Amino acid sequence: MHISEFTEEALKSRCNWTIELTEYKRREEYGVVEIYFLLEITAAAGLLSAALIVPGLMYLADQDFNEGRLTEVRRTHYFDAASGEEISKQQAEEQHSKNRQAYQLDKEGNQLYSQGKYQQSYDKFSAAYNMCSKGYREEARFKKNRDIAKNKVEAAEKLEAEKNANRQADQLYREGLDLYKYGGKYKEAHEKFSKAYNLCTSGYSEEEKFKTYRDMAKKEMEAANLNADGDKLFQQGKFSEALNRYQQAYDKSDFKPKLYSTNLNKAKAEVEKRKQAENLRLQGKKLWDDAWCAEDEDKPEEASRKFQEANRLLQAAFELASDSREIARLSRASSLKVEGNALFNEGIRSQHEGVRLLEAAQRLKQQRDYRAAEGKFVEAKDKFNDCLVKFEQGCKCDSRFVPCVEFTREQLETVLESIEQVQQLLLKEKFKGLNVRAATSESVDPANSHSSRDFSEIFASL
Repeated sequence: MHISEFTEEALKSRCNWTIELTEYKRREEYGVVEIYFLLEITAAAGLLSAALIVPGLMYLADQDFNEGRLTEVRRTHYFDAASGEEISKQQAEEQHSKNRQAYQLDKEGNQLYSQGKYQQSYDKFSAAYNMCSKGYREEARFKKNRDIAKNKVEAAEKLEAEKNANRQADQLYREGLDLYKYGGKYKEAHEKFSKAYNLCTSGYSEEEKFKTYRDMAKKEMEAANLNADGDKLFQQGKFSEALNRYQQAYDKSDFKPKLYSTNLNKAKAEVEKRKQAENLRLQGKKLWDDAWCAEDEDKPEEASRKFQEANRLLQAAFELASDSREIARLSRASSLKVEGNALFNEGIRSQHEGVRLLEAAQRLKQQRDYRAAEGKFVEAKDKFNDCLVKFEQGCKCDSRFVPCVEFTREQLETVLESIEQVQQLLLKEKFKGLNVRAATSESVDPANSHSSRDFSEIFASL
């Protein structure tokens, strides 16, 4: 049954003369509509007629018949305020109780809200909204109050979260500052400042400072990386590239730390040394080639002078850049050539001295000092052997040493032949001194000798 069937007008229009509607009341409270009416009925038959006229009256009404006297019928009906459908008294009481409790919860929520206790007020408003019946006239207000309190709670939570985030950002900034200023750990400092900047809320009073220090730490981190790259390049002997990295590190750093300036000056000095060494190498290399040409053209004095000067320049270059393979090769070759030439010349002098002694012995037969001549030839042999070692080592540096090796070997062979012939003369003198002539003794045959022309002439006259 719907509430529309229990209006006063509807009841009056449907009642006949036997029924009189004496009272009609309608009340709505806490989501329940309560309606009651009072009928006066003149006879039992009239009650039956009224039951037919008013739907549901028979099973709804409380009847009171008194031996045909007038009977009064009073009945109360309950309806859901939202749907208009009739409900039982028990249902009405339950709904009424819940809505009344919801109303009280809402009232308590308002008090808490006015005290700034938004979470507690939200709990009250939410409970009121969930408890009330659907369609209750206060339902929309409960929901609105709940949503307003929820917004306040969320705003408070957001504000607290922002405060926590800013506090954490401040702590990260302080940690980063220690790393940046005192630890020199720019990478770690950059990470701290970046986290602080990303964590803090937009518009926070320290936000710009976090960003500034983040960028500063990034620059110092990059400067440190450039300096480290410079160290690697310096160790590899790439001094110009190292200088470039050190310069970039120095320019990028706001601190201009001593390390960067020290490395910068160190690299500059090394680059300057390399330039000087390269200039010396070029000059020495030119003299080196010119000296070989002079030697090929049989200009010994000019060749010797240029070899000496080339060696001086190349040794100076080597002192400046000892790790340069080309400079090391040229300085080694020039030293071997100068030392080898000196030994060769000493060998030639010893050889000539031996020849002179033999010539003197020829002129003064009574004073034949062959032993002194032998000593000079042995000395020449040692010099030529040492010279040969130098020139053979020089072949590893420059192929132009090959003729020097061959020429020295020829001289060495000549000296060895001279030593052999002098030893034969000494043996011959020994036999003469003893006045003994061995039948198998061998004389020196100058015609079959492989010695030089001067030696053949000397020995032929003995």
